[in-house]
Amino acid sequence: MKESPDGTGRKWTPIGSTGEKNNNFRGHFDGKNHIITNLYIDMQRAGLGLFGEVRLGTVENFTIYGDVKLSSDCSYVGGVIGSAPGANGTDVPDHNGATIRNITSYVNVILGEGSHGASYVGGFMGYANHETLIENCAWYGTLDLGPYRADSGVGGLVGKAQENSNVTIRNCAAYGTIKTSYKSGTYNNNDTIFIGGLLSFSADGAKTTLENNLWAGKFMDDTDLGDKAHISAFGTLRGGETVKNCYALNTAPYITTENQNTKGITSVTAQQLASGEVSYLLGSAWGQDLSKENSLPAPAGAKVFKYADGYSNELKFGFADYTTEGASVNIPTAGTYTLVFADYEGKKLLDIDIVTFSVTADEIGEITKASVKGVAIGTGDKIMLRQGMINLAPLCSAYIVK
Repeated sequence: MKESPDGTGRKWTPIGSTGEKNNNFRGHFDGKNHIITNLYIDMQRAGLGLFGEVRLGTVENFTIYGDVKLSSDCSYVGGVIGSAPGANGTDVPDHNGATIRNITSYVNVILGEGSHGASYVGGFMGYANHETLIENCAWYGTLDLGPYRADSGVGGLVGKAQENSNVTIRNCAAYGTIKTSYKSGTYNNNDTIFIGGLLSFSADGAKTTLENNLWAGKFMDDTDLGDKAHISAFGTLRGGETVKNCYALNTAPYITTENQNTKGITSVTAQQLASGEVSYLLGSAWGQDLSKENSLPAPAGAKVFKYADGYSNELKFGFADYTTEGASVNIPTAGTYTLVFADYEGKKLLDIDIVTFSVTADEIGEITKASVKGVAIGTGDKIMLRQGMINLAPLCSAYIVK
């Protein structure tokens, strides 16, 4: 796709134009897990990215590398998709919006000379509206704003979710770098900017759903705007968002998000990211190859299992935890098992509960089983896992309740 040094080749023209009545994309693009390299866009138009606009339909299953450069105040700009607006009017499908999933992007978005006033700019996607769904996607590129100011928000993953929209972003990661050196009074004397690592701006009335997402990227901020620079991990959330189980790498001061304390965003450390803890907490759609140094959580990565002494990609007999719901234990093979809940006082056994259960081949993994009512398990008590009720040899070390 990219022009070679001798001038051969050609720049990429985005698939789909912006606008309800224009030639926007409304089909199904399945990349079938191929890798797209050398995407190169340098042009003046609305709707920049591999796709300029995906109004309806599905785009999925590929990895992409390249560069998107703005040379004017373009709108709807993303490394992969410029805009996913859904359809207007009454003649719309049951799901009014695009489905974007299973895409990993290393595309860089660069604002060049003349880019003051560019709007809806995202490292991955510029703009989303209606019932657009973005899931299992990751962005690792650079969003370089330089000294230019982009209007209507700038986001590492998504620039803006429109007012009154029902946009859903789930199981997505933003690991990219966002750079800005915008100075006060430079553009129309506007000294306020909004930049977010995952989503820069969710406006009043938006019903955006953010679920199981991670920001672990980097901000390079050389502005002089003080508290008028709204730069943070999950951006400025002003609508009626639903935020569940989201995490942000604690790179103070950028972890701060307006109303964050009520928004379900948890700050994590680099050690928690590396250990497998965050991948485990993000849920079953996530994974991480813990055998590799400096590995990070990723959608659809190698599954991570929790054990009492840490995290591992290996599924083996061992306790993950004990909660009020019972014991969580990893079971690698089908069979019948027994949990023994032992209530101790010092070294004296006061009482036990026994729970026998069967695990099929489809159920192997982490299993949670509640204890029988009547025995209060407390700190220092033991939970043991045994094979059925015949072979009473323990399958792993006893779990000591913390």
